[in-house]
Amino acid sequence: NQPIKNLVVNAEPLKQGLYSKVYLQVGTFDSIGRAEDLKEKLAGLLAETVSMMPFYRGQGVLYRVRIGPLANIEASEVLAEKLRVLGVAESHAVVE
Repeated sequence: NQPIKNLVVNAEPLKQGLYSKVYLQVGTFDSIGRAEDLKEKLAGLLAETVSMMPFYRGQGVLYRVRIGPLANIEASEVLAEKLRVLGVAESHAVVE
């Protein structure tokens, strides 16, 4: 048996390329109903666009709820703080 080495995964800070888009992902669900509920709730509270996107994987479909596109990473951090105040504790920036 060899010891397991510590791995560093994605240690680079998120960077926004010239043509990339920034989103704030606020949830991933295996139920389309739960994803729709969160999408509708946030759409009623925010000026930003809230969307639900299917993500196909081997075990089935997951539904991602995202806000954006946003202007930049900094805007996603400001929005994440606003969402925490509104009771949405978990979110993370996605650059595509």
